[in-house]
Amino acid sequence: GVSRIISGDYRFSLSGFPRDEIGDLADKFNQMVEKLRTDRQRRKLAERELRESEKRYRMVANFAYDMECWRDVDGRMIYVSPSCESLTGYSPAEFLADPRLMEKLVLPEDRPVFIDHNHEMTLAGLPKPIEFRIRHKDGRIRWFNHICRPVFDESGENLGIRGSNRDVTEQKLATESLAAEREKLAVTLRSIADGVITVDNQGRVTMLNRAAEKMTGWPQQEAVGRPLEEVFQVVSEYGHRPLANPVAIALREKKTTELSDNSLLVTRDGRQLVIGDSAAPIIDLAGETIGAVLVFRDLTDKRRLLDEMRKAEKIESIGLLAGGIAHDFNNLLQGIRGSLSLSLANEEQLPPLVIRNLQRAEEATRQASALAQQLLTFSRGGEPQVSEIDLQPLVVEAANFVLHGSNVVVRYEFEPDLHRVLADPGQIGQVVHNLVLNAKQAMNDSGVISIRAGNFTVKPDEPWYGLPAGSYVKIHVHDQGPGIPQEIIDKVFDPYFTTKEDGRGLGLATCYSIIKNHGGHISISSVLGDGTTFVIFLPAIEKREEVPEPAPEETESPAAAPATGRILVMDDEELIREIACEMLAMAGYQPTGVADGAAAVKLYRQAMAAGEPFAAVISDLTVPGGMGGQEMAREILRFDADARIIVSSGYASDAVLANYRQAGFVAVINKPYKMAELLKVLQQVLPT
Repeated sequence: GVSRIISGDYRFSLSGFPRDEIGDLADKFNQMVEKLRTDRQRRKLAERELRESEKRYRMVANFAYDMECWRDVDGRMIYVSPSCESLTGYSPAEFLADPRLMEKLVLPEDRPVFIDHNHEMTLAGLPKPIEFRIRHKDGRIRWFNHICRPVFDESGENLGIRGSNRDVTEQKLATESLAAEREKLAVTLRSIADGVITVDNQGRVTMLNRAAEKMTGWPQQEAVGRPLEEVFQVVSEYGHRPLANPVAIALREKKTTELSDNSLLVTRDGRQLVIGDSAAPIIDLAGETIGAVLVFRDLTDKRRLLDEMRKAEKIESIGLLAGGIAHDFNNLLQGIRGSLSLSLANEEQLPPLVIRNLQRAEEATRQASALAQQLLTFSRGGEPQVSEIDLQPLVVEAANFVLHGSNVVVRYEFEPDLHRVLADPGQIGQVVHNLVLNAKQAMNDSGVISIRAGNFTVKPDEPWYGLPAGSYVKIHVHDQGPGIPQEIIDKVFDPYFTTKEDGRGLGLATCYSIIKNHGGHISISSVLGDGTTFVIFLPAIEKREEVPEPAPEETESPAAAPATGRILVMDDEELIREIACEMLAMAGYQPTGVADGAAAVKLYRQAMAAGEPFAAVISDLTVPGGMGGQEMAREILRFDADARIIVSSGYASDAVLANYRQAGFVAVINKPYKMAELLKVLQQVLPT
């Protein structure tokens, strides 16, 4: 049996032995032969499978796109796939001939990465890849992704290292391009003024740009991962009810959606911003929704400007109406006051009771005239007569006048180099008077009023209440009153709106019109229990300008001259003409009345031709449907440069009354006037 085994014959079995020790030995021998036969068959099968496996591996490797290689334990290259030539430009034979060829191809700056890699394994138990650059045989630079691992046989013997190299140049360039695009996008998002927030499919924040961080109050590192509703809280402007999440709608309906126009963003610190926004789903190339983007902008300043424009338009419309009413009212008052003045001219002939009643009526007309003047100031007829002024003494004088004798304390704070302003001191004084009076009444004549003034600059890229860029003086007037409820604070500048039982509702409306006519702005803010603050902006003069001061008016009447001479009265209201003529006649003048400017020019020319010229003309400014006072003055001055024309009006829609000398007039008398006021003006303009 042993001889047969030695000869390689395993196909036999020993038999015929008795069941003794020799028989047992024969049985063991047969078991050994069976095992040898089985082991030999298994080995042949394994060798055949190994040859088949090697054949398949070589076939796969030979046709692989990647460069496959195998080094033995001594570092010699024992196999390189044919693909190496297309990837590096070198043939398998060249790699087999030079074991260090791949190392030589790696760029010097990447060579340490290639040499020092020690076949690390990832946490998942997989080989850890490395990346490096090689120089192709044709000189091109290519990026390689390299992965390798030791190879062991079934007995654990080390058979060397199997490696794989893949050209990832295109992917690398694409990744770098994508990274550059992402950086470009990030820079763009950081630069735009609109807020941008992106979320995933679960509505959790993935990104905020700087504008979104600023508006919401959430830094990106804190916001990422949070539900959008926590970072971006929106409520309705009226009622402050929570609004539907636009992103949720965009994700659900897969279309762009917008918030309503009256949406408020509640910031992290509790501020409320008027916003406009839209949300849209983010869809990948496969058409799958992978999230949503929310774009929104702060419309608070825009809303404020629109509100200011609407308020200005409303006040302008009402102002035009008020001016027209004041004009007609002044004409009526002129008839009443003129008649009273004529009646009181013969005071010695009247009973005391009649005199007292006439004086009361005259006082009532004076108060009515003051109201009409307030209406005119509120309307566009109250054109400011500007001069270069220092605000500090003007503000202090006006405020102290109102608070004289009261328990209210006023604290002033003026910037040392406060700019001067070009303004009408009377009108600005009236504004300060009205604001301080309001503050005093709000505090029931007890408390502290703070008045501050400083220089302020509106930059071209930062509009402030619609004011043009430039220098301004900013004035704060703050009281310690109970404050104004938010539901009425927007109405305080409306004409005839008042919360006082005896108020007319024109004080703040007049303040608004005066400041607006000066090219400035006035605003209000109030907190219940913490008082009210008015803020005024007036255009400033940084450098002193030479501004012609208005001609000083005489405070005392000149020596009374004999009331003689012909006076021409032009007014379209018959009653006013008659009263004016009666006043003049009573004083000793020879008056003549006409209804329009054309008749006045004709009569004036005729009087000159006849050698009986008029000493002066008293002219209304506006004549509906006819020639007004300004055109009449131009016509008369063409043929009589020395004509003395006095303008008399209860309303003007332009700056004629403020600049009467430029229009050719020598004096102004405002309706309604008394006889004494009319005679005083005549004495001032007629030669003695």
